[in-house]
Amino acid sequence: VRDDMTDEELDLSSSSQAEQPHRNRFSRLVDYATRLRNESFVALVDVMKDGCEWVNFYGVTCFHNCTSLETAAADMEYIAQQAHYAKDNTDPVFHYILSWQAHESPRPEQIYDSVRHTLKSLGLGEHQYVSAVHTDTDNLHVHVAVNRVHPVTGYLNCLSWSQEKLSRACRELELKHGFAPDNGCWVHAPGNRIVRKTAVERDRQNAWTRGKKQTFREYVAQTAVAGLRSEPVHDWLSLHRRLAEDGLYLSQMDGKFLVMDGWDRNREGVQLDSFGPSWCAEKLMKKMGDYTPVPKDIFSQVEAPGRYNPDFIA
Repeated sequence: VRDDMTDEELDLSSSSQAEQPHRNRFSRLVDYATRLRNESFVALVDVMKDGCEWVNFYGVTCFHNCTSLETAAADMEYIAQQAHYAKDNTDPVFHYILSWQAHESPRPEQIYDSVRHTLKSLGLGEHQYVSAVHTDTDNLHVHVAVNRVHPVTGYLNCLSWSQEKLSRACRELELKHGFAPDNGCWVHAPGNRIVRKTAVERDRQNAWTRGKKQTFREYVAQTAVAGLRSEPVHDWLSLHRRLAEDGLYLSQMDGKFLVMDGWDRNREGVQLDSFGPSWCAEKLMKKMGDYTPVPKDIFSQVEAPGRYNPDFIA
């Protein structure tokens, strides 16, 4: 996902439009998004289950939930003018782009689902929007222009952490539709999990470590520990299952917890509290109660456990 359309591009794309107020870029953005017009008609293709419309707008595939595409800019501007607690120069327009890799050709239904899913992840699921699919580059992409002002309450969405929310939403769509994984602050982990790219993961890609073999401790940090940090568990069985998804299990020795390799019991374990004080035995038992040992069949309780490869080069 990227948001790389500049105001200069918008100005150039709408030179024929009358000058609009600073707070209103709706007309320019809708015009830009639907600029690839190679046919001379507007046709309603379908009405989606949630009431949004799929429209062929002069040859451009569009999805929207406004009265019509022709009146979309005016509809959104009217709602924007009702905004509560917004400064006069507050821009109610939010624009982002969803892009697929060059070898991918998602179906319109998948594109629509991607647009709706990302809008909901941003807290904009009930807001007015227009989206238009562009095929004029190697990468099929869809422009999404959304009104930050809620059409009923009049409150303006501040869009906090929007980049992180979009990144996670894209990882979810990749799992759901089988799209090729892309980069972002959220990444895929074994067991169809989505975890935050931590400083450890970024360090792994650093030029100083590139080309070196991954240590067992690094494997634990980048899989199980990273996943537990992004999605904490609250009982011992859940912790054991989470570790098992990466081919790991927990062992207690001298009052400390060791993370062990389930595929190679002779491999030296890693102290769990070496990843931070929150992982010490005392704090974990205070949070989850008395320690419950690992079930003997723990690896049969998860699908396709991951496996540490000592020859893997970071």
